[in-house]
Amino acid sequence: MSPAPFSKLNIRHYNAGLCHEDIEELIDLCQYAKGDPNKPGFQCPIFDEDSNNILKEFDKPVVKRLEQSFVNACQTYWNIVVDHKVTGWIYVSWTDMEKDLLPQGKENEIYPFWHSHTSNHDCYRLSGVLYLSLPDGAETTKFSNSPDLSKNDFFNLPLIKNEWFIFPSMMPHLPGGPGKTNKMRICVAADYWIK
Repeated sequence: MSPAPFSKLNIRHYNAGLCHEDIEELIDLCQYAKGDPNKPGFQCPIFDEDSNNILKEFDKPVVKRLEQSFVNACQTYWNIVVDHKVTGWIYVSWTDMEKDLLPQGKENEIYPFWHSHTSNHDCYRLSGVLYLSLPDGAETTKFSNSPDLSKNDFFNLPLIKNEWFIFPSMMPHLPGGPGKTNKMRICVAADYWIK
């Protein structure tokens, strides 16, 4: 059984409406990111209801525009405006990341990070991903008909930057690979839920 196209799984995409200068500024801001040691890979909060979680470098109008574009995409997805909460973070990867970040002695192990953004099948939560940079050979987020990694029936989102891909938070997925150039693959991931 081959994977269904992303549109058949209720994954929709919306233009974020960010200009080239906004994207460049966001990429520059990511240079200040400090990875959270309690999260897989290299992640850092970029917007959140709890501003104590956010680096002061991210307290910028461009980040507010990014956050609002995510909210707009989620409201369009559901075709409803409701009282909500959001949180967003950057996920940065590069070719040498695994050996840079994995504990010594575990450099050759594969950490696929198969996950969803909710643990209780919350149907009132959406997730989204937006790509700021996709170096040559980089992959987008992977989805599958089955969470069994051995079936290897993945499909990736299209290689599109500056668009929010919105999907139900309970959908399992994997981050894509960074490519072979050792340039940063930078994406913004976010969650939206009804209060």
